[in-house]
Amino acid sequence: AVEAPKAVPSTLKWAGIESGEFHTCGLTTPGNEVYCWGQGFQTGLEGDGTQVATSPTMVGGGPWESLTAGASHTCAVEAGGKGYCWGEELEGRLGNEVLEPTAVPTEVSGGRSWKELSGGHFHTCGLTLTDHLYCWGQGGEGQLGNGRVEDQISPVLVAGGNSWKRISAGRFHTCGISAMGDAFCWGRGEFNQLGNGSTSSQTSPVKVAGGHEWIEISAGQVHSCAVDVNQKLYCWGQGGFVGLGEFGSSTPAVVLPAYDWVAVQTRGIHTCAITANEETYCCGSNAFGQLGIGNTYDFEVPRMVFRGVILP
Repeated sequence: AVEAPKAVPSTLKWAGIESGEFHTCGLTTPGNEVYCWGQGFQTGLEGDGTQVATSPTMVGGGPWESLTAGASHTCAVEAGGKGYCWGEELEGRLGNEVLEPTAVPTEVSGGRSWKELSGGHFHTCGLTLTDHLYCWGQGGEGQLGNGRVEDQISPVLVAGGNSWKRISAGRFHTCGISAMGDAFCWGRGEFNQLGNGSTSSQTSPVKVAGGHEWIEISAGQVHSCAVDVNQKLYCWGQGGFVGLGEFGSSTPAVVLPAYDWVAVQTRGIHTCAITANEETYCCGSNAFGQLGIGNTYDFEVPRMVFRGVILP
């Protein structure tokens, strides 16, 4: 494991990057090409699923506008708005109505034009150019938001009739921001990750408490985080991973209120966020060095990532 950030050995320039469980993919600039590295079909490498790319390897198709990685699948939106997915497949996460893994980008069924896609652990969600929200893949916890608990092999419309502007698919729950700036979550609620003050699971969107107007949101494994219009960071869910020390919260609780924040990303049971001063802070589980702070100690409150040195 690498405990502090290291540069990817490549002459490529990156416009964005996404990581899954055993792979990473990046979107280049210029060129809008997708390169992946790591293990499995999700890297774009043909084989039996055990093949490994140890350096960035170009995935076909494109040019690409945006990119997302699930645990063991990858999706991207082409310049014309078509959505494509590739990787492992068991329950419909690729959205192409074929329950077979593939290393080749395959168009998501339905012929819709997409603004963005979001890869969860075993499911995927997408926001269309008409601001409608669809999800597909594993649905047993209600994470597809269509009022049901069955898996879906093609996109199904999220219930509630909202127009949407942000989407984030987590492990067994999903969160989104409506066009009005309200946050909603749905799926497993066991660890308070839905933010509505309840541990009940939900099969359709429920509003996150607090009355904030939100601009960014991210769903993890047992927690969720979001940034509001005042650039304040709030998290909710299980303690130890939400930046609130050992205590969790069933509704949004502010994290390091002295800072202004512009982005947040939750992955599994750790969280990273970027301040308005372009500093990165991370907290949560660090068993594999995923916080990037130069060691493998867990931290319950955010620590700055800076060349492997822990700063206050």
